[in-house]
Amino acid sequence: MISRTIGNGQWDEEEHPRDSHGRFTFSGGGVAGDGDIDPDHWEATASGLNTPQEQALKTRGHKITRSKIEGYSKDEPVGKFQNELPIYEEHVRPNTTWQFMTTPKGIATVHFNSVYGVSDYDRRIEAHWLIAKDRGAGRAAMEMMINKADEHGVTIQLYAVPLKTEGDDAGKTLSKAKLEAFYKEFGFKKIKTEDGYAKMERKPKVAKPSETPRETGSTSGPMTKEEIRATIDRVAKDHNFPSNRIHTHDGEAPFELNGKKYLAAGLAHISRDVDKPYGMFEERLITLYNRQLNRETIDGLISHEIMHIKYQTALNRYQAEYNKLLDDKEAGEALRADGSLKPPFDSKYPAYSAMHEAFFKSATITDFAKADGVSDYSYEWWLNWKAKEPALEKFNAGQSAVHETLAEMARFKYDTGKFPDHMGERILSWRGVDEPRPSQEQMGKNAKLWRDLYRAVDKVWNLKS
Repeated sequence: MISRTIGNGQWDEEEHPRDSHGRFTFSGGGVAGDGDIDPDHWEATASGLNTPQEQALKTRGHKITRSKIEGYSKDEPVGKFQNELPIYEEHVRPNTTWQFMTTPKGIATVHFNSVYGVSDYDRRIEAHWLIAKDRGAGRAAMEMMINKADEHGVTIQLYAVPLKTEGDDAGKTLSKAKLEAFYKEFGFKKIKTEDGYAKMERKPKVAKPSETPRETGSTSGPMTKEEIRATIDRVAKDHNFPSNRIHTHDGEAPFELNGKKYLAAGLAHISRDVDKPYGMFEERLITLYNRQLNRETIDGLISHEIMHIKYQTALNRYQAEYNKLLDDKEAGEALRADGSLKPPFDSKYPAYSAMHEAFFKSATITDFAKADGVSDYSYEWWLNWKAKEPALEKFNAGQSAVHETLAEMARFKYDTGKFPDHMGERILSWRGVDEPRPSQEQMGKNAKLWRDLYRAVDKVWNLKS
């Protein structure tokens, strides 16, 4: 058996909740046609990403121009939102245009409508539809849209009307429930139902100009310290976690991941062992940053950070019991070839047994990577892992990615009451990093792999230390 020194981690995970992921969708409808004008105009205006759909668009010979939402000046928030996004119009025939957005993943067809009759019309826009024509382009377009919406203080409205998809999965549709859930993951909230469909709205997150817009802010005004403490006590109690070990701070904690800059809303100090005595300055296991907290996301944020501590505690307890097991002369014959323990030793070493079965027995870190899919935030951590070369750096990056995936699962589970899906479009292979696309059977195995580990962590956390 190989000795694994994995307990008592020496790094801090910094995180701000990100709830965007998914790929395609979404509401409304439109038409396309044929025509002829200016076949070379594409190269002068669009991004030239050369995806299959863009190549097909070039060969049609239509004029391509920058798109403009009517009714707004370039200096108004919606005008800035529009001008800074790579949105174009294909002139398919006289008086008929087809609006689309270029993204790092290819083309997504889009259409925006003006919103009149409200006092803040210059800060409000309707996304009439969004459909991915290239794999991953819908998700990428939505990310770009909400980033700009946050930057310029724009509220986005839409109706969650399932449409047939185009491109790689042509003809498929999502159910109403799944489509609404998809939008909720981007921060949209249902405000009413019209004609059987949900009208949804996403208010911008307030950010300082120097900050990454999507990562900070509140949509409902700042929380008082009394509100924050009451929320901490409530959520910690639900997780069987000591609320006195969650502290708050008025400062900031910037960090960078894959070249993107973030401000942390919470920080889990995983180098501090829950099971060891602590001094006055070691009481703090979690720090929440007051200025990054808001009423809509604080519950999920606390759940996210608590799971970091729970998972690290499970690793620490696994390592401690493993060390004891090596010195247990009676356990020599109880250890099976695969590392599992025969009764009654499996009960004598419950943390070792639970974590070994769920995490170490057969699956590899690559299996967990390919079975991710909880959120774009956890996905970024797996991309970080894939990019690492030296063995130690890759090992540490892998542990960070597992931490973040479990923490995101905890956030979703607390907010929604159920585990998030490990859908194929959100795991590495479906994002165009690896091929081929996984089967439905494989997606089920993906979810089981992570959920078994999540339950094992909870089981070990609830053991008496």
